[in-house]
Amino acid sequence: MNIKAGLKALLPDFIKEKIKILLFKKMRKTYYAYDALMFLRHSSAFYKYDNAQKLIGIIIAEYHVVEKGLTMHKMRLGFGTEIMKSLINHCALYGRKYDSMNEQFIHALSVVANIN
Repeated sequence: MNIKAGLKALLPDFIKEKIKILLFKKMRKTYYAYDALMFLRHSSAFYKYDNAQKLIGIIIAEYHVVEKGLTMHKMRLGFGTEIMKSLINHCALYGRKYDSMNEQFIHALSVVANIN
């Protein structure tokens, strides 16, 4: 039995919990910094169009709104005008910058094309 295992066996549970809390407090700044870095890198909160995944995510969200709205029984006049403009602009941007054979991009184009 090594020293660490021997200490764990001897210490009461409340002491073990106190040690866990102290270790977490020591490491939480590191955890916070890592989480913040991952959020900044992968979130579209700040840089929405800096990579294909973020832009396609925005496109997917927009065409879902349009599709959902079209399934409603009583659609109001002018529904989806702004979201459609945004979807068209985002599709144009995506088509200029990234792979136009992306399945989600093609689906978004079909949603735009099928609106009367």
